[in-house]
Amino acid sequence: MKNHQKLTLLFWHRKSKADAKGNAPIICRISIEGEIFEELAIGKKVHLKNWDVEYKKTKGGSQEKATNQKINEISVDLNRQFIFLQAEYERVTPLKWRF
Repeated sequence: MKNHQKLTLLFWHRKSKADAKGNAPIICRISIEGEIFEELAIGKKVHLKNWDVEYKKTKGGSQEKATNQKINEISVDLNRQFIFLQAEYERVTPLKWRF
């Protein structure tokens, strides 16, 4: 049976955790079929003024480009893992995702 579940990734910056210089951690929210089950910091920070809310990416110089590349790599990796789990299981759940 084919699995038609949908994975949604949302990248955003957590303003409430911004440091004194205005740098906030970037968070990846993972949802399957609209059910949020994980929020992970990706290990990068962005200055509040350098975050593009519409495109969910950083804007600016080379450091921001490297951060965008990291966001893209994470997206590809998570989508690849989700496709693998869809092929193995009829329904992907947060517990299966962790293994």
